[in-house]
Amino acid sequence: RGFAIDEEIQSREIRQIASTHQARRQSLAIGTGISEIYGYTLLALDASNQKLNQNAKQLEDFNSNLKHKVQEKMAALREAEFKLLQAEHLAVFGEFVATLVHDLKNPLAFISGEAQWASELLQEKEVNRDGLKKSLDVIRKNISRLETDLKSLLGKLRLPQLNVEQVTI
Repeated sequence: RGFAIDEEIQSREIRQIASTHQARRQSLAIGTGISEIYGYTLLALDASNQKLNQNAKQLEDFNSNLKHKVQEKMAALREAEFKLLQAEHLAVFGEFVATLVHDLKNPLAFISGEAQWASELLQEKEVNRDGLKKSLDVIRKNISRLETDLKSLLGKLRLPQLNVEQVTI
């Protein structure tokens, strides 16, 4: 019977050793699996970093291109604004000329008519001094009116100076 107990103890010890050995193998397998996972994780992180760097470069190129396009559009906008201001100034000048012509025509018509009337009065044998004096007064009055209108219109002609400045965005 002593032999059977020893065999049983040995069998138990062998099972314990086998169980411990199996546990160590499983632990080693788990450790190896964790190492593999860690390695794959590092590879995935490296690939992600490369993709992030690539995306950052693309974004930087896009921003640079966009900045260039905005600068081009702003230059075109400033050019268009300058041309618009020039057109507005030409329109104001055109209105000024039209007003000037209109304001000069009326007094000149009076002067012309009165000068014609005065000329006819002088051709008569008996000069009508009162009529001639009235015609000359009308001429003087219209000349004075022309001078006043011309000064007023010339004052309006002084257009404001354009101040064009370059602006950085």
